[in-house]
Amino acid sequence: MSANLSKIKYVAIAAIALGAMGLFLAVLSLTQTPLLAARWAFAVGSASSIVLGIHCLTMLGGVAVGQRVRDAASISLLVSLFCSFVVVVPPQKAPRLPLHLLLIMLVMTAALVLYSTGRDTAALERIGSRKKKAK
Repeated sequence: MSANLSKIKYVAIAAIALGAMGLFLAVLSLTQTPLLAARWAFAVGSASSIVLGIHCLTMLGGVAVGQRVRDAASISLLVSLFCSFVVVVPPQKAPRLPLHLLLIMLVMTAALVLYSTGRDTAALERIGSRKKKAK
């Protein structure tokens, strides 16, 4: 159980770092071409990664950590999935930046790892609560 919590902590820190890098790049690209939807989608995906990381780090001390991490990661995963579709297939004729593609995929990977770890932690918490009830 503590291995899952430390994994959640490290992946949440990585999600914050990836989101910060992505948001910095999004702001730089928005100053050049502010009307492209792909740039805005990249900024939203990066911001959702930062929110997910902060949310997961603040939840680590409470009870039912796994279920709450899983729920937060699923929402962030849906947001970053939609944003990655807009970044990969931009609605306007705009050049695709490979760094944006790489970072949005890393953000999605962090959300997937947090989701799977949260799911495993929730299962371990359920097993632990059943053992306590049986005693």
